[in-house]
Amino acid sequence: GEVWGIGPATALKLYEKGHRTLEDLKNEDSLTHAQRLGLKYFDDIRTRIPRHEVQEMEQLLQRVGEEVLPGVDIVCGGSYRRGKPTQV
Repeated sequence: GEVWGIGPATALKLYEKGHRTLEDLKNEDSLTHAQRLGLKYFDDIRTRIPRHEVQEMEQLLQRVGEEVLPGVDIVCGGSYRRGKPTQV
C-alpha cells in the first residue's frame, strides 16, 4: 500500500536510504507534516467504509452545507458515486 503524501519519487528516495517498512519510516526526519499524518493514519485511511455509512455522512454534510450555503449540493465522489459496496 501507499502512504498518503508519499509519491513515487519520495518513495524511491526513502527506499534508497534503506527504508523497507512502515516502521522504518517512523524515525525518518525528512518526512513532511502531511507525510507523517499519512503514516500515522495509514491503517485508518486504507479501511473501507460501508456504503450506508458514506450515505449517512453525505446526508449530514448536505444538511450542514444547506445551513451554511443555501442551495449548495454536496455529492460524495469516488467509489461511492460509482456504486461500489464499500469505499476507501
